[in-house]
Amino acid sequence: MTSNLLKHSAAGGEVLINALTPPAGPGAVELLAIDRGPGIANPAAALEDGYSTAGSLGVGLGAIRRQSSHFEIHSIPDRGTVILARVTADNGHVADRKFDVGVVSVAKDGEEVSGDGWALCEVPSGIQLLVVDGLGHGLLASDAATMAVKTFRNTAGRAPVDVVRLLHPALRSTRGATIGVATVDTQAGVVTYAGVGNIAAAIVTPDRCRWLVSLNGTVGREPVQFRQFETAWDPKALLIAHSDGLATRWRLDQVPGLAAKDPTLIAAVLFRDFARQLDDVTVVVAKQRMGSPKDPHE
Repeated sequence: MTSNLLKHSAAGGEVLINALTPPAGPGAVELLAIDRGPGIANPAAALEDGYSTAGSLGVGLGAIRRQSSHFEIHSIPDRGTVILARVTADNGHVADRKFDVGVVSVAKDGEEVSGDGWALCEVPSGIQLLVVDGLGHGLLASDAATMAVKTFRNTAGRAPVDVVRLLHPALRSTRGATIGVATVDTQAGVVTYAGVGNIAAAIVTPDRCRWLVSLNGTVGREPVQFRQFETAWDPKALLIAHSDGLATRWRLDQVPGLAAKDPTLIAAVLFRDFARQLDDVTVVVAKQRMGSPKDPHE
């Protein structure tokens, strides 16, 4: 993957590695190769052994796909390529779950830790998601985000506004953070959201993007307003939430075929195209699973 970035993209790119450790079932390793190069004119042909535009043997992408439990590629001429390779111990079989979730979370250049954080829990009727951005960068911001995630894990499943109320005193000993908590109730067809500060969250369907409401303030500092809002949930929608390290001008309908991809690959493309260069960035994409408890990509 790194070799391809060096050969085909003058601007280089990133290789991101993520270790997945679910509460049950096998873990996995995700690898993402992200570039802003010329793209691949014919991705299907590029996956065939012997195809090369750089004078190599032309077996790289095919070998990656064969060794992966799950493999996806998204490439647009003149915009770049993102490759996802996920490897699990049992060839991709996953425990029964309601949602597929993908995350890209990267610290600001020059920082050893990220001031962002996120957490997810399953609730009886769906999922609950937390995205947090500790004020500033570095260790103190990371401490605030870590405290928020720890507290969330002990309070998850309550109404989002009550989760934020409990996070507020827990973060008083830190520099504070902006918070977004979303609960997706698939049975009722409702998303409930409580946000404080500039965490952005949206429900994205093929024909529209509905931004969820956050109130001004900083959790852990006064004053803070505690309110939650509801909006309808479409089983075919995506829930996308991110810190302010990602600009909010993105539009999935302007990227052909992206919404149908794996949530991790969607998060990677948004990171590539809309990440601010001077901040931590975290992007979480959740997609409701349809039908079989097994991976729909198998």
